[in-house]
Amino acid sequence: MIVSKFTIISICLYAITFLNIRYFSGYYILRDACIAVVAIYLFLNIKQIYRKCSKGIVAAILLFIGLLSVSFYFNYESAKPHRNDLIVFSISLLEIFMCLSFNSDKKRMSELIDVFYKLQLFFVLLNDMLVFATPDLVVKYNECYLLGDKFTVGYQHILLIGLLLTRVAMREKKINTNVIMKIIGLTLLTFSVATVTNSATSLVLIPLFALFVILKAKGYGFIYSKVGYMTILTLSTLFVVFYGVVLNIAPIQLLITKVLGRSPTLTTRTMIYALVPTLLEGKLLWGYGYGTSYDLMFSQYYFPNTQNGILEWIWQGGAFAAIVLIIIIGNLVKYVKENSKQSGKYKYLYAIACVFAVISSIEIIINLQYLTLLIIVYYLSKSSSNGAVEILEEDILIV
Repeated sequence: MIVSKFTIISICLYAITFLNIRYFSGYYILRDACIAVVAIYLFLNIKQIYRKCSKGIVAAILLFIGLLSVSFYFNYESAKPHRNDLIVFSISLLEIFMCLSFNSDKKRMSELIDVFYKLQLFFVLLNDMLVFATPDLVVKYNECYLLGDKFTVGYQHILLIGLLLTRVAMREKKINTNVIMKIIGLTLLTFSVATVTNSATSLVLIPLFALFVILKAKGYGFIYSKVGYMTILTLSTLFVVFYGVVLNIAPIQLLITKVLGRSPTLTTRTMIYALVPTLLEGKLLWGYGYGTSYDLMFSQYYFPNTQNGILEWIWQGGAFAAIVLIIIIGNLVKYVKENSKQSGKYKYLYAIACVFAVISSIEIIINLQYLTLLIIVYYLSKSSSNGAVEILEEDILIV
């Protein structure tokens, strides 16, 4: 059995971006080793990277990292414990974008999806086995499962389903009975784990995913566009301002209180949103520093974080960093087309990205894994756009 060089790189990219094993401290050594391997790979292929990657997006990512670094400097004392986290996040984000820049042809992307799917399947099943077989582990590890907290566990399950469907699409095969049975099995497993972990957020992931896939199938393709995606993300961000209006809508109240069994305050989230003006007073421009959300909010208000995707980045890096991040996100979905015949290659992962955009209204889901998902969508949709893998964007950046 011969393992290709890119398969090894794909394994490393998965370990860096999609995986975060909480039960084994040795994982972080493995992760750092993978970062080093990918860095060497990029150095050896620097000429191809320079020729093929989007200079504009790379510049935006570097600016984003620079702004996070400035925020870290201004908040050095409180942010100091998270210095290594910022370094790992910054390097990993650059690596995944640059690595796929010259590996975005159909064969390589299919290989990447295949590796990600198999590893995702292994770790999700291992996580679930531990959830059911050794429930006391979550208490020992401070409410964390093998793959993270209960929300992260839910995200990993929906990503597995998306990777499965994308793998089938990349192989240009139809969704046959075997695939349908796998989807049904993974769906039931997702609901079962969400129930055991008591995660209402995880319960809505699959219905939302199905909704976005159905909307595409029925011809309501506006969402499958840059404007559509940024509309969803904008509305989710503004939820912290208009939550009172939204939560007073009767069907939404019924869904939250009767179906999901949660309080009208969304488990105290509305209390956090009410504090936003106070939280950001004097910190709007540069924030509190990367990784400080839990430390500072819990010590002062007994809340874990800001409970909103973009708001969390305003906290971590300030308004300037959040704006640049939004520009990056917009450019990563700019090749998504509502009427593209080739959208089958990326529509499932894009649907998950839409789900995550919706969930970002109440969760801090805009992280490295989310950005990796969008980067994969970017390269799949770019290669599907008029069949032009070799489109060179040079310094073009759409704001």
